[in-house]
Amino acid sequence: MPRPKSFLPQLIVDPAERAHKCRHNKEHQILRGHTRLTIKDGRDVLRYCSSCAVKFLQADLEEIRSVIHQLESALNSDPVQS
Repeated sequence: MPRPKSFLPQLIVDPAERAHKCRHNKEHQILRGHTRLTIKDGRDVLRYCSSCAVKFLQADLEEIRSVIHQLESALNSDPVQS
């Protein structure tokens, strides 16, 4: 059986090696050593401050729960499963 695929890009919680601005809100400064979320998706590397990252992840979690619920409902109502 193949390994389960992830629909998520690579998510990394790491300390900033230098000071820079949040990808979402340029007013949010990420200082050297502060925790941030780094997202690697192919060649793209996006870095977000913890505040913005938590908001995005919470919203994504709700959306994922909704999709799971829809799929589970479909499994229970589909007459034939292959």
